[in-house]
Amino acid sequence: MTLLREVRENLRLAVPIIATQLGMMAMGLVDTAFVGRVGEQALASVALGNNVVFGTSMFLLGLLMAVEPVASQALGSGDGHRARAALRASLQLAVVLSIPTALVTVFALRLLPLLRIDPQIIPGARDYVFARLPSILPFFLFMAGKTYQQAANRPRVALEAAIVGNLAHVALCFPLVFGVRALHLPALGGVGSAIATTGSTALMAVWVLGPRARIPGDAPDSRRADEIDARVNPRMLGQLCRLGFPIGLTLTAEVGVFALVALLMGRFGGRAVAAHQIAIGLASLSFMGALGIAQATSVRVGMAIGEKVPRGSRQRGGVGIVLGVSVMAFSAVAFWFAPHALARLFTPEAPVIDAAVTLIRIAAVFQLADGTQVVSAGALRGAADTTFPLVANVAVHWGIGLPLALFLAFHRDFGPPGLWYGLTAGLVGIAIALLARFLFLTRKDVTALS
Repeated sequence: MTLLREVRENLRLAVPIIATQLGMMAMGLVDTAFVGRVGEQALASVALGNNVVFGTSMFLLGLLMAVEPVASQALGSGDGHRARAALRASLQLAVVLSIPTALVTVFALRLLPLLRIDPQIIPGARDYVFARLPSILPFFLFMAGKTYQQAANRPRVALEAAIVGNLAHVALCFPLVFGVRALHLPALGGVGSAIATTGSTALMAVWVLGPRARIPGDAPDSRRADEIDARVNPRMLGQLCRLGFPIGLTLTAEVGVFALVALLMGRFGGRAVAAHQIAIGLASLSFMGALGIAQATSVRVGMAIGEKVPRGSRQRGGVGIVLGVSVMAFSAVAFWFAPHALARLFTPEAPVIDAAVTLIRIAAVFQLADGTQVVSAGALRGAADTTFPLVANVAVHWGIGLPLALFLAFHRDFGPPGLWYGLTAGLVGIAIALLARFLFLTRKDVTALS
């Protein structure tokens, strides 16, 4: 396959994935925009609560992502039965492990005072988290269905779900956050945004797993009339856990660093937390482009391995990495040259805007590294190499990036920017390590899963 054709194939899959990721990200940005009008403290509480929910969900989300290499390699080799078994197993994991995840989330709230978070924002964060707990199961069901449809080259269903979910989210946010006097509906502020998120997430799960997700009759993974699928496949559950366990720990390690930094922002007061939420929201939005390409690259690499295309995994992974870096270059330019305009989209308060501008410009610096590391990780995931990214993330993020962040912020009095400088160092180190690993692994053809 020529490079130009591979670029087209990657983008054909990546563009709807990116649109879906942006749609999911937009829900968080809508929360920020709505609650930001309520006030600085309300926005800080929602930011804190969202980081708690997000951080404690990463492990299970990583387990569910294991369906991607299993299904893509199976479909690449024409084994639709095995691909469907991977989907069923991921849904079973989502149902069984959602309750422990919710319990861990509740327990994490008890740690907030120990981190010396501003006590004024903890009660609001606690209320937000409890209102978000019902969204955990539908979120995981949605992610399992979304990941499988992407692996099967059918990303449109998840995109539709994201569009419907966002429309519902906006419609729910306005009355729940600000209240409707004529209907005697009180203004719930941050709690209202959490309830809106729960409702829209449930709708997305129904959409992606309901009638709209029916497998076409001519698809490689369509069910034959004489075929009986086992409802529980212990072997498949075991394989997903073996592959997904390192992915889950990797996500927990990476997101955990960012979540911990968000919590530590609480030591500098509500303004720092609000500024961090704006900057990290923008950085996360740009990250969705690279993440969509990473997921497409994972599928393309997995299919190349399943199809036994000579040197296909190296070519497809390399194309994906170049595309990911190119996308992040555009956001780097926007963050560096227009930080004030971007910050004003989320708050009218000048002190918060000034604090956010500094962090947005730091985000501009790490965009290329962030794009390199996420797409390299996706390429490795498609090749079923999930252990090395775990080792690299723990060693670099927690062994280098976080200590540097703490040193600069609290011992050199850099304040909030110091925390972000440490994050930047960690992302650069991870990018170098994962890119080197991918080039080493694909120096010869990769063996498919069995």
